[in-house]
Amino acid sequence: MRQAAASNPAEPAICVVMPVYNNAMTVAALVGRVVEEGFTPVVVDDGSTDSTAQELTGINAPHIVTHEKNEGKGTALLSGFEKARSLGFSHVVTMDADGQHSPEDLSKLASEIRKDPSAIVIGARRLVGLGRPLKSRVLRAHSNFWAWTQTGKWVSDTQSGLRGYPLDAVLEIDLTRKRYDFETEVLIKAMWAGTAVRTVDVAASYGQGSGSHFRPVADFLRVAKLNAVLFLQAMFLPVEFRREMHRAGDAGLEGLARMRRVARAVILQDRSGPAVLAASLGVGICFGILPIWGLQMIAAAVVAHRFGLSKAVVLTASNISIPAIMPIILYASIVTGRLVLHGRLDATIDVTGLDVEAAWQYAREYAVGSVVLAVVAGVAAWVLTWVVWFSCGRLRRVF
Repeated sequence: MRQAAASNPAEPAICVVMPVYNNAMTVAALVGRVVEEGFTPVVVDDGSTDSTAQELTGINAPHIVTHEKNEGKGTALLSGFEKARSLGFSHVVTMDADGQHSPEDLSKLASEIRKDPSAIVIGARRLVGLGRPLKSRVLRAHSNFWAWTQTGKWVSDTQSGLRGYPLDAVLEIDLTRKRYDFETEVLIKAMWAGTAVRTVDVAASYGQGSGSHFRPVADFLRVAKLNAVLFLQAMFLPVEFRREMHRAGDAGLEGLARMRRVARAVILQDRSGPAVLAASLGVGICFGILPIWGLQMIAAAVVAHRFGLSKAVVLTASNISIPAIMPIILYASIVTGRLVLHGRLDATIDVTGLDVEAAWQYAREYAVGSVVLAVVAGVAAWVLTWVVWFSCGRLRRVF
């Protein structure tokens, strides 16, 4: 039975979005197979200059979006998403029009979508032994690595174009990339927003007509630039800030206006008074430094709930242990622990000839020092917040 807009709101309504650019050799047969598999195709002709348009007129594909000129894969996918939403679909599965993806695998992705409708589902391709150039495997490994550095989670095929997207989650993100970097952008920003990623093994075929329009130099550099930007954001910004920064509602805001809205949303969204705000910042920073890696945010959230603090502020402040600051915290903790345990201020770190005894000594200094540092930093943040709050109040009254 063909997938259409579901009458049951609890059942995902899934269609297939297919961006097309000069795929006259494969598009007609591929769309026909998608229909045979029981899915509604939404085809986006992204300014094709070959006979793609003529091929599309002769097939059973009632939902066709046409771009007058080539605008890039990212733009084509977004056009398909918007069309799918207007038709009442809740989810889309994207697939390339060059024939590398098998329509028979659509049911696998649909099954995973039904298991977890809030997740992105990726069809992980089996590239070994397919006759595909080594370049493809290297590029995929490169992309997987960068995604891991930006999210802390490993996805086995971040370059696959066969994906299932929940439309509500994806269209809430401010997506700006128009070409092949779009699929990297949407995946990373969705993961930052808390969207889970599931994978299923799928086939891949690289026969006649499956040539990619990916430009090895220009598109690789475009994706590399995006990865650098996302990496820096992951290094220096807490995840709550990143989530708020990339909300679709901020698309019209620039520079300081956007940052002010993000700060208000993350820090002051519950209009906390100075007492709650100061306590929330202090508790968050304290738990962010404590040596309970992997449990810092959970513990902070429990304390925030127990004492009626601002969960948004506590969780944001607990992200003080971002990668860029973590080495500073480790170093300051060891120095503090050395001062507490041995009564001497010694800032030297010597790892030459490091043995088990010396490593254990460093571990003790870090464990003790991080607890002391966490408490001191938390109290300092609490006091400083009070000072800044009332200083700003006095300045407003004066001016």
